[in-house]
Amino acid sequence: MLKPCQGCGKQVDSTAAACPGCGRPKPTAKPLPWWAYIAPLLLVAGILKVACGPDAHDKARARAEATMPAAPAPPPETAIPMKSEALHREYEANEAAADDKYKGRLLLVEGVIRSISKDAFDNTYLILAAGSAFDGVHATLTDAEAPKAKTLKKRQRVEVECRGGGRVLTSAMLEKCAITATWQ
Repeated sequence: MLKPCQGCGKQVDSTAAACPGCGRPKPTAKPLPWWAYIAPLLLVAGILKVACGPDAHDKARARAEATMPAAPAPPPETAIPMKSEALHREYEANEAAADDKYKGRLLLVEGVIRSISKDAFDNTYLILAAGSAFDGVHATLTDAEAPKAKTLKKRQRVEVECRGGGRVLTSAMLEKCAITATWQ
């Protein structure tokens, strides 16, 4: 049976050892697909990975790190002190700028308690007065600080250390708050 040579395209007997036109051995055999060349390489890479193991790389890195001097500890973060009214005003004036300045940062906020409540997830929070009767700064206490809320009263002055949490609707949000001081 005649088939085209894979090298030159001339018709060649399928049992011929070489093409009489171009000399290609096994002229009618189709070339292997591309993946047949890559599969053995991947197999070898997998064997090498298992043989060398991640431990070899980790141990080399650990030896290198052991010879390096320890990096100095970063300085402790200093809380930004402010009044609840000022935080509210900055968010009212420009929420984007206030987020850049306060969101995720450590804040030390002083204000007057307007309410002490729990949300739908049983988290205790304080609303600190911030202007009109409808404006407030929402300060969610940590679980460890929540029991302290039972000792607080409305209209009491309080200082909380929190992470800035942005703004929701008209309230500046404070997260992971700890009560640092109270006044009557």
